[in-house]
Amino acid sequence: MVKGISSLPDGRISIRTQTMLNLYNGATFDYFRKGISSVYQWHFNGYEREYIDVQERLWIKQHQQLQLLDLKTNRFVEEISQVMTSYGFQKNLSTFL
Repeated sequence: MVKGISSLPDGRISIRTQTMLNLYNGATFDYFRKGISSVYQWHFNGYEREYIDVQERLWIKQHQQLQLLDLKTNRFVEEISQVMTSYGFQKNLSTFL
């Protein structure tokens, strides 16, 4: 089941399913399975969305989970809490709209 589709700044298309993220470059797909170590746990039950930041990272907001894919390296960020701290967050997220 497709959960989200996004257009990326480099022209690729991201297609998110319940268990993986697929990046399509117009000719081939790259597949990224959701890894346990790259998931930030939180108490979120709102709409699932994808966001792209200025550092070319894809933020994937899902029920109870947040993931972050570095689009330059095509790797999930393992320590999302460190990224959140660099943005000035002192505590774990409780919700994000």
